[in-house]
Amino acid sequence: MVKLSDDDGGDQILPLGQLVDGISLLHPTLSQLRPFEIDRSIWAFATDIVVGHIDDLGGNPLVSEICTPVSSRLPFDQVYFAVEGFQVMLCRQGSEIRILLGYPRLDLLATWVPGQPMKFPLKFHDPVQVELAGALLRIPFCVALINEPRIVRHVPAVSRQQRRAAERSGKFAGASWTRIMWDVTKPTVAKSAAASDCRCMPLHWVRGHWKRALPHFKGACLRPDALKPEDRMIWWQWIDGFVRGHAYFGIRKSVHAPTASCTFREHEEAQ
Repeated sequence: MVKLSDDDGGDQILPLGQLVDGISLLHPTLSQLRPFEIDRSIWAFATDIVVGHIDDLGGNPLVSEICTPVSSRLPFDQVYFAVEGFQVMLCRQGSEIRILLGYPRLDLLATWVPGQPMKFPLKFHDPVQVELAGALLRIPFCVALINEPRIVRHVPAVSRQQRRAAERSGKFAGASWTRIMWDVTKPTVAKSAAASDCRCMPLHWVRGHWKRALPHFKGACLRPDALKPEDRMIWWQWIDGFVRGHAYFGIRKSVHAPTASCTFREHEEAQ
Protein backbone atom coordinates (compact mmCIF):
# COMPACT_ATOMS: atom_id res chain seq x y z
CA MET A 1 0.00 0.00 0.00
CA VAL A 2 1.04 3.58 -0.57
CA LYS A 3 0.61 6.18 2.09
CA LEU A 4 -0.84 9.14 0.27
CA SER A 5 -0.62 11.73 3.03
CA ASP A 6 1.01 12.22 6.41
CA ASP A 7 -0.96 13.01 9.54
CA ASP A 8 0.50 16.49 9.46
CA GLY A 9 -0.62 17.05 5.87
CA GLY A 10 2.87 16.66 4.40
CA ASP A 11 3.28 16.35 0.65
CA GLN A 12 3.40 12.73 -0.53
CA ILE A 13 3.54 13.18 -4.30
CA LEU A 14 6.93 11.51 -4.65
CA PRO A 15 6.09 8.07 -3.18
CA LEU A 16 3.08 7.63 -5.46
CA GLY A 17 5.06 8.84 -8.45
CA GLN A 18 7.96 6.54 -7.65
CA LEU A 19 5.60 3.60 -7.34
CA VAL A 20 4.13 4.26 -10.78
CA ASP A 21 7.63 4.70 -12.23
CA GLY A 22 8.64 1.36 -10.73
CA ILE A 23 5.63 -0.46 -12.12
CA SER A 24 6.26 1.05 -15.55
CA LEU A 25 9.87 -0.11 -15.53
CA LEU A 26 9.16 -3.64 -14.34
CA HIS A 27 6.01 -4.19 -16.38
CA PRO A 28 6.46 -3.00 -20.02
CA THR A 29 2.74 -3.33 -20.77
CA LEU A 30 2.06 -0.62 -18.14
CA SER A 31 4.63 1.88 -19.42
CA GLN A 32 1.97 4.58 -19.94
CA LEU A 33 0.52 4.41 -16.41
CA ARG A 34 -0.71 7.79 -15.09
CA PRO A 35 -1.39 8.23 -11.35
CA PHE A 36 -4.67 9.61 -10.00
CA GLU A 37 -5.01 10.35 -6.29
CA ILE A 38 -8.76 10.35 -5.68
CA ASP A 39 -9.83 12.50 -2.76
CA ARG A 40 -12.28 11.11 -0.20
CA SER A 41 -14.80 13.76 -1.23
CA ILE A 42 -14.88 12.42 -4.81
CA TRP A 43 -15.36 8.87 -3.51
CA ALA A 44 -18.21 9.98 -1.23
CA PHE A 45 -19.85 11.93 -4.08
CA ALA A 46 -19.75 8.84 -6.33
CA THR A 47 -20.97 6.63 -3.46
CA ASP A 48 -24.13 8.72 -3.04
CA ILE A 49 -24.90 8.35 -6.75
CA VAL A 50 -24.32 4.57 -6.78
CA VAL A 51 -26.28 3.96 -3.57
CA GLY A 52 -29.26 5.73 -5.11
CA HIS A 53 -29.10 3.47 -8.17
CA ILE A 54 -28.70 0.33 -6.04
CA ASP A 55 -31.69 1.21 -3.85
CA ASP A 56 -33.81 1.78 -6.95
CA LEU A 57 -32.90 -1.66 -8.32
CA GLY A 58 -33.32 -3.92 -5.31
CA GLY A 59 -30.07 -3.41 -3.41
CA ASN A 60 -27.90 -6.05 -5.14
CA PRO A 61 -25.06 -4.51 -7.20
CA LEU A 62 -24.24 -7.85 -8.84
CA VAL A 63 -27.63 -8.49 -10.46
CA SER A 64 -28.74 -4.92 -10.94
CA GLU A 65 -28.70 -3.25 -14.31
CA ILE A 66 -26.83 -0.16 -13.22
CA CYS A 67 -25.41 1.47 -16.32
CA THR A 68 -22.03 3.14 -15.99
CA PRO A 69 -22.04 6.82 -16.99
CA VAL A 70 -21.57 7.72 -20.63
CA SER A 71 -18.93 10.17 -19.37
CA SER A 72 -16.83 7.45 -17.72
CA ARG A 73 -14.23 7.29 -20.48
CA LEU A 74 -10.67 6.84 -19.30
CA PRO A 75 -8.67 10.11 -19.40
CA PHE A 76 -5.55 8.11 -20.32
CA ASP A 77 -5.09 4.64 -21.79
CA GLN A 78 -3.65 3.46 -18.45
CA VAL A 79 -4.51 4.92 -15.06
CA TYR A 80 -3.23 4.10 -11.56
CA PHE A 81 -6.24 4.78 -9.36
CA ALA A 82 -5.49 5.34 -5.65
CA VAL A 83 -8.57 5.86 -3.49
CA GLU A 84 -9.77 5.13 0.05
CA GLY A 85 -6.84 2.94 1.06
CA PHE A 86 -6.67 0.71 -2.02
CA GLN A 87 -5.19 0.97 -5.48
CA VAL A 88 -6.25 -0.51 -8.81
CA MET A 89 -5.09 -0.12 -12.37
CA LEU A 90 -7.50 0.88 -15.13
CA CYS A 91 -6.56 -0.03 -18.69
CA ARG A 92 -8.46 0.78 -21.87
CA GLN A 93 -8.64 -1.80 -24.64
CA GLY A 94 -10.76 -0.53 -27.48
CA SER A 95 -14.03 0.67 -26.00
CA GLU A 96 -13.69 -1.56 -22.92
CA ILE A 97 -12.10 -0.46 -19.64
CA ARG A 98 -10.58 -3.12 -17.39
CA ILE A 99 -10.05 -2.92 -13.63
CA LEU A 100 -6.89 -4.79 -12.60
CA LEU A 101 -5.56 -5.54 -9.12
CA GLY A 102 -2.28 -6.99 -7.90
CA TYR A 103 1.36 -6.92 -8.89
CA PRO A 104 3.33 -8.49 -10.54
CA ARG A 105 0.37 -10.76 -11.32
CA LEU A 106 -2.58 -8.71 -12.53
CA ASP A 107 -6.04 -10.08 -11.68
CA LEU A 108 -9.05 -8.88 -13.66
CA LEU A 109 -11.75 -7.69 -11.26
CA ALA A 110 -14.30 -6.11 -13.58
CA THR A 111 -14.81 -4.44 -16.95
CA TRP A 112 -17.12 -1.78 -18.28
CA VAL A 113 -18.00 0.01 -21.49
CA PRO A 114 -19.17 3.59 -20.83
CA GLY A 115 -22.94 3.71 -20.85
CA GLN A 116 -23.33 -0.03 -20.23
CA PRO A 117 -23.55 -2.14 -17.03
CA MET A 118 -20.34 -3.30 -15.38
CA LYS A 119 -19.36 -6.95 -15.91
CA PHE A 120 -17.72 -9.15 -13.27
CA PRO A 121 -15.68 -12.19 -14.43
CA LEU A 122 -16.04 -13.83 -11.02
CA LYS A 123 -19.16 -14.71 -9.03
CA PHE A 124 -19.07 -13.01 -5.66
CA HIS A 125 -20.94 -14.67 -2.81
CA ASP A 126 -19.67 -13.78 0.68
CA PRO A 127 -20.34 -10.33 2.20
CA VAL A 128 -16.73 -9.14 1.74
CA GLN A 129 -16.85 -9.94 -1.98
CA VAL A 130 -20.23 -8.26 -2.36
CA GLU A 131 -18.83 -5.18 -0.66
CA LEU A 132 -15.89 -5.22 -3.08
CA ALA A 133 -18.29 -5.37 -6.02
CA GLY A 134 -20.12 -2.36 -4.63
CA ALA A 135 -16.80 -0.50 -4.35
CA LEU A 136 -15.88 -1.37 -7.93
CA LEU A 137 -19.21 0.05 -9.11
CA ARG A 138 -18.14 3.42 -7.73
CA ILE A 139 -15.02 3.64 -9.90
CA PRO A 140 -16.76 4.50 -13.23
CA PHE A 141 -18.73 7.20 -11.43
CA CYS A 142 -15.49 8.63 -10.02
CA VAL A 143 -14.03 8.65 -13.54
CA ALA A 144 -17.12 10.46 -14.82
CA LEU A 145 -16.68 13.12 -12.11
CA ILE A 146 -13.04 13.54 -13.09
CA ASN A 147 -14.11 14.11 -16.69
CA GLU A 148 -16.89 16.54 -15.75
CA PRO A 149 -16.44 19.80 -17.70
CA ARG A 150 -16.51 22.95 -15.64
CA ILE A 151 -17.74 26.45 -16.36
CA VAL A 152 -14.75 28.40 -17.64
CA ARG A 153 -14.07 32.05 -16.85
CA HIS A 154 -11.66 33.84 -19.17
CA VAL A 155 -9.23 36.40 -17.77
CA PRO A 156 -7.05 38.91 -19.66
CA ALA A 157 -3.62 37.71 -20.73
CA VAL A 158 -0.51 38.99 -18.98
CA SER A 159 1.30 41.93 -20.50
CA ARG A 160 3.82 41.58 -23.33
CA GLN A 161 6.60 42.79 -21.01
CA GLN A 162 5.82 40.02 -18.50
CA ARG A 163 5.87 37.38 -21.22
CA ARG A 164 9.22 38.51 -22.59
CA ALA A 165 10.74 38.67 -19.09
CA ALA A 166 9.66 35.08 -18.43
CA GLU A 167 11.14 33.94 -21.75
CA ARG A 168 14.47 35.66 -21.01
CA SER A 169 14.78 34.05 -17.58
CA GLY A 170 15.46 30.62 -19.09
CA LYS A 171 14.71 28.87 -15.79
CA PHE A 172 13.05 25.66 -16.83
CA ALA A 173 12.78 22.65 -14.50
CA GLY A 174 13.95 19.16 -15.43
CA ALA A 175 11.92 16.01 -15.03
CA SER A 176 9.83 16.36 -11.87
CA TRP A 177 6.60 15.23 -10.26
CA THR A 178 3.85 17.76 -9.64
CA ARG A 179 0.29 17.52 -8.35
CA ILE A 180 -2.62 18.79 -10.42
CA MET A 181 -5.53 19.66 -8.12
CA TRP A 182 -8.97 20.90 -9.08
CA ASP A 183 -12.49 20.99 -7.68
CA VAL A 184 -14.98 19.24 -9.99
CA THR A 185 -17.86 21.29 -8.54
CA LYS A 186 -16.30 24.74 -9.07
CA PRO A 187 -15.50 26.83 -12.16
CA THR A 188 -11.96 27.21 -13.38
CA VAL A 189 -9.99 30.01 -15.05
CA ALA A 190 -8.83 29.41 -18.60
CA LYS A 191 -5.25 30.27 -19.51
CA SER A 192 -4.71 32.30 -22.61
CA ALA A 193 -2.35 30.89 -25.24
CA ALA A 194 -0.47 34.20 -25.01
CA ALA A 195 0.32 33.74 -21.30
CA SER A 196 3.99 33.15 -20.51
CA ASP A 197 3.42 29.86 -18.68
CA CYS A 198 1.52 28.54 -21.74
CA ARG A 199 4.15 29.59 -24.27
CA CYS A 200 7.04 27.76 -22.59
CA MET A 201 5.46 24.62 -21.21
CA PRO A 202 7.54 21.54 -20.39
CA LEU A 203 6.64 18.24 -22.01
CA HIS A 204 3.55 16.91 -20.27
CA TRP A 205 0.45 14.79 -20.81
CA VAL A 206 -2.98 16.43 -21.12
CA ARG A 207 -5.76 14.16 -19.87
CA GLY A 208 -8.71 13.21 -22.04
CA HIS A 209 -11.66 15.54 -21.68
CA TRP A 210 -15.08 16.47 -23.06
CA LYS A 211 -15.41 19.40 -25.44
CA ARG A 212 -18.60 21.06 -26.64
CA ALA A 213 -19.51 20.01 -30.17
CA LEU A 214 -22.17 20.05 -32.86
CA PRO A 215 -24.21 16.99 -33.88
CA HIS A 216 -22.21 16.48 -37.11
CA PHE A 217 -18.82 16.38 -35.33
CA LYS A 218 -17.02 13.03 -35.38
CA GLY A 219 -17.97 10.96 -32.33
CA ALA A 220 -20.40 13.60 -31.05
CA CYS A 221 -22.83 12.34 -28.42
CA LEU A 222 -25.18 13.47 -25.67
CA ARG A 223 -24.34 13.00 -21.99
CA PRO A 224 -27.71 12.26 -20.31
CA ASP A 225 -25.97 11.54 -17.00
CA ALA A 226 -23.94 14.78 -16.92
CA LEU A 227 -23.56 16.32 -13.48
CA LYS A 228 -25.08 19.64 -14.52
CA PRO A 229 -28.62 19.44 -15.99
CA GLU A 230 -27.84 22.08 -18.62
CA ASP A 231 -25.06 19.86 -20.01
CA ARG A 232 -27.42 16.96 -20.69
CA MET A 233 -28.97 18.58 -23.77
CA ILE A 234 -25.67 19.69 -25.32
CA TRP A 235 -23.63 17.72 -27.84
CA TRP A 236 -20.13 16.74 -26.73
CA GLN A 237 -17.01 15.32 -28.33
CA TRP A 238 -14.41 13.29 -26.44
CA ILE A 239 -10.79 14.40 -26.89
CA ASP A 240 -8.28 11.66 -26.09
CA GLY A 241 -5.25 12.42 -23.92
CA PHE A 242 -2.27 13.88 -25.79
CA VAL A 243 1.22 15.25 -25.27
CA ARG A 244 1.81 18.99 -25.10
CA GLY A 245 4.88 21.16 -24.60
CA HIS A 246 8.54 20.54 -25.41
CA ALA A 247 11.24 18.58 -23.59
CA TYR A 248 13.59 21.57 -24.01
CA PHE A 249 11.70 23.24 -21.17
CA GLY A 250 11.77 20.11 -19.00
CA ILE A 251 9.52 17.11 -18.45
CA ARG A 252 6.57 17.31 -16.08
CA LYS A 253 5.06 14.20 -14.54
CA SER A 254 1.77 14.75 -12.80
CA VAL A 255 -0.30 13.14 -10.06
CA HIS A 256 -3.91 14.15 -10.74
CA ALA A 257 -5.78 14.89 -7.51
CA PRO A 258 -9.42 16.00 -8.03
CA THR A 259 -11.64 17.04 -5.11
CA ALA A 260 -15.29 17.96 -4.52
CA SER A 261 -16.23 20.80 -2.16
CA CYS A 262 -19.82 19.64 -1.71
CA THR A 263 -21.73 16.37 -1.47
CA PHE A 264 -23.97 14.98 -4.19
CA ARG A 265 -27.09 15.88 -2.18
CA GLU A 266 -25.88 19.45 -1.68
CA HIS A 267 -25.20 19.70 -5.39
CA GLU A 268 -28.67 18.40 -6.27
CA GLU A 269 -30.32 20.85 -3.89
CA ALA A 270 -28.39 23.73 -5.43
CA GLN A 271 -29.64 22.92 -8.95
